[in-house]
Amino acid sequence: MPPLDNLNQSKSFPMSLAAYSSSSVFFFGLLLFPAFSAGQCGFVDRDGQIVVKPVYDAVHSFTMGYAAVEKNGKWGYIRVNGDVTIQPQFESADYFSDGLAAVSIKEEGQLKFGFIDKRGHFLIPPSYSQVGWFEDGMAPVWFGKAFEDTSSGRPLWGFIDRAGAVVVIPKFNYAQSFSGGFAGVKVGDKWTFINQSGKMISKPRFDAVFPFAEGVARVKLGKHWGFLGTDGTFTIKPSFANVSDFSCGLACVVSHRGIISVVDRSGKIRFETNNSPSDFSEGLARVGGENGGFVDSSGKLVIKSQITLPFRDFHEGLAAIGKEGRFGFIDSRGKVAMPPRFADVLDFSESRAAFSLKPMKWTAEIIDLDGR
Repeated sequence: MPPLDNLNQSKSFPMSLAAYSSSSVFFFGLLLFPAFSAGQCGFVDRDGQIVVKPVYDAVHSFTMGYAAVEKNGKWGYIRVNGDVTIQPQFESADYFSDGLAAVSIKEEGQLKFGFIDKRGHFLIPPSYSQVGWFEDGMAPVWFGKAFEDTSSGRPLWGFIDRAGAVVVIPKFNYAQSFSGGFAGVKVGDKWTFINQSGKMISKPRFDAVFPFAEGVARVKLGKHWGFLGTDGTFTIKPSFANVSDFSCGLACVVSHRGIISVVDRSGKIRFETNNSPSDFSEGLARVGGENGGFVDSSGKLVIKSQITLPFRDFHEGLAAIGKEGRFGFIDSRGKVAMPPRFADVLDFSESRAAFSLKPMKWTAEIIDLDGR
């Protein structure tokens, strides 16, 4: 696998792969890598071959076959083969979602947002002060001075469809994008959710809300967190100091006395722990502390950390672990699949992971699930 120094650039550059573990994964067979002393970015494929040379100042991951790229302060889009399909011309550019991407231009010193198609044509003109992304055929938009709250004088949010038609009239002080068929909206200083018809599923009474995940949403009522169902009733009444999203049917909750528990969708406590577990991934969650390792959904420690504390979650059957500044991988039985010999590693995705053999110096080399 050819290292990146074949590009006649410096052979390595300072970075920590761990910092990119959540974003530097393969999409459409390509991996984003931050590159070289100039801080420029490009993409490699699953074999470590350079597909998009690191000539951009910033990039987003690929979605729907396109990635937003920044060059000299302007944003455009490239395809997975590196071809520039939309020349850098925008002040900002978001991911493609539902076939459209939000971009902004500067007009009389102010940013105006609209939506383009994959040819770079504005299907919805840049006339909004802020926008969210399209999901389920609708996007939240801030209408600016055309629609204002009569009491506060602040512009209001509503929703448009892919043709730019208003489908939910602007009446909200803030609006989130749809997730799981519902969108969080703020009325005055309280939150609730609307469905795709624009109907509120409950009165605006929450102090904070998070998008729906696995059919429930985190909501805060006063000082207490709980979970709301899609019918607007509580699946778990607000009684906790903090809660996490559900993952694999389980969520972490923290009582006002500081007791950390993992509960199922009914609110039944599966187990208590002294250390907050990570989200469950592939049926296992990381726990730290003196008896760290990985627990299953019952709280049983199925993999005890015998090398050191687990480094990251399981992805495609393997989890990164560390020992004395080097990293390797274990399988779901706790068996060492790759001894700790890497200076840094990324999580596996699409059966590949990037690694570094020298601390803070990466040449974008790739391994498969067998360590080859």
